[in-house]
Amino acid sequence: MSEVAAMNGEVKVYVRYNGTNLIPINCHGNETVYDLAEKMKQNAAKFGLEEDAIKINTLRLHLRNDEGKKRKLNFNEEISVVTEKCTVEFGKDEKEVRCFVSFINSENIEFKCKTDKRVSELITDIKERLNEFKLEGTAETEARGSDYQIILNTEDSYFGEGKTIDKHEIIGNLDSTNFKFCFRRDIEKIQKRRGYLRIAFFGAPCHGKSSTINTIYKVLQGESEKSVASTWCSATSGTRLLTAYRFDGVNRKFTCVDVPGDSMRQMPIYKAKNTITDILDGKMPINETLDYWSWFSPLAWIKYYTKARTGPIHAVVYVHKGVATEIDGYASQILEVSQFKGIGIPVFGVITHIDLLESEEKITEACKNLSLKLGIEKSHIFTITNNDHCERKSHLVNTKNRSEDVTEMLDVILSAAENVMVGGRLYITDNKC
Repeated sequence: MSEVAAMNGEVKVYVRYNGTNLIPINCHGNETVYDLAEKMKQNAAKFGLEEDAIKINTLRLHLRNDEGKKRKLNFNEEISVVTEKCTVEFGKDEKEVRCFVSFINSENIEFKCKTDKRVSELITDIKERLNEFKLEGTAETEARGSDYQIILNTEDSYFGEGKTIDKHEIIGNLDSTNFKFCFRRDIEKIQKRRGYLRIAFFGAPCHGKSSTINTIYKVLQGESEKSVASTWCSATSGTRLLTAYRFDGVNRKFTCVDVPGDSMRQMPIYKAKNTITDILDGKMPINETLDYWSWFSPLAWIKYYTKARTGPIHAVVYVHKGVATEIDGYASQILEVSQFKGIGIPVFGVITHIDLLESEEKITEACKNLSLKLGIEKSHIFTITNNDHCERKSHLVNTKNRSEDVTEMLDVILSAAENVMVGGRLYITDNKC
């Protein structure tokens, strides 16, 4: 229940601790959720707590709307996400909740748990009632072990089963109480589909989307001189068609989807949001312009039904030239669309042309600015040099070469994408740029 003053941008955010009364915290409209957390710590006495009891590095905040639904709040989000119909909650709730548990192809069994209980304690209760699940073959033996993955089902699951969780999670902190247990053999089947991972590259024209894809290709091919993506670029335009590039290495099998930057830039925000949604849903035909669609065009219908499409996207990368001060207006829609795709699609940023920046401090500042403008964690921002003819200055790279940078970036992005495919989302909390 925030109140926004039109004149000075002040925001009054109402925070609830452990089911108690709402406490108002005064913020400014340009602040982030992290700033709110610091003010909560300063006002700990209002919640009946010592200041040391609120530890920001382990603090978990949730946003609850007037319909009772809640989601996790990230520290990098702007405070404006807490609208007049929402409250911020933290702390443990001692109430009892109903948990519903199932294994693959098993009965759905109800358990009653305290919300301060950990998932590991729920597992102990499950093992005592395994016979109720009517597991077949060796499944019951496997269920008595610990070699399985715990998945939290959500009402609007988008990719597969929901969000993968750790057994040490506290039940009261979860967004749902509907659990599914996935045996190791089932996990391996899903992981074999890694070749179907798809990463969408967004960004302004001439900021290096296609060049970044080429750099990835060259690194995976042992710094080959060959390119796969056209990097033709003018002052206002670059890639014109939605293009997909498949990488079939031994350990790296994925598809990079190159999204035309100039087409996205020219769209009104409402249309850009719809286009982003279609791209993430995998509905856009490959090798086609983004504005091909028309309800009244027979050719558009033919293209939609006959042309190959990318398939659902598992991770998003926004490419940004390091010396540029602003990002495209539609960029803010990427996170908004992606985070509400069921379990959420992870968003990353890549800063290119860092050889044009003069110091490590400027690179760090560029990372920070892109993190704030996209609304994502700083640990989701990577730097890269795509120009083969420009050597990176040694004092800017901390002795890392380009291959190491790209390999590290791919490890993080592909792991996050794989979590989405399996049914979860990888949250990275390291704040280093």
